[in-house]
Amino acid sequence: MLSRRALVALALMTPLAACATAPSGLAPPDVALRDLRLVGAGLLQQDVDLLLSVTNPNSRDMPLNGLRVALDLNGQPLANGYSNASMKVPRLSTVTVPVRASISSLDLVRRFMDLGTRGGLDYALRGEALLDSVGDTTLPFEASGTLDLTADAPPPRTQ
Repeated sequence: MLSRRALVALALMTPLAACATAPSGLAPPDVALRDLRLVGAGLLQQDVDLLLSVTNPNSRDMPLNGLRVALDLNGQPLANGYSNASMKVPRLSTVTVPVRASISSLDLVRRFMDLGTRGGLDYALRGEALLDSVGDTTLPFEASGTLDLTADAPPPRTQ
């Protein structure tokens, strides 16, 4: 049987535990890969910006304090990226967020060699959106798709 002191301590600790483990009440964002832009090239490593469309499906604003992202190409890990940008994604809206990532040159060559047999690139994007709140509250997300590189594409724009 619990003593009276233990019951009082338990009663006082319960709200604190609930606050520490309470969900944010927000649904995770819908995240999609919009573009991949080369920002720095070297012999061993390429720096890229993953341009992500981050959609807030909630009826209230989503205050974010960063993103963690992992990108797989054709079923193999390709890049990990991070953004420490603070932003507010308005309710029922989409924003574009650049996430800087580094890719090994060897991994990049291997993934593009698969093009000869596949005709496209399957990608999987997974990560966490860090909420701008007390504690380490995160909202996980996943997205996947195929980049069809054999389809008729519009000609490149000239400047």
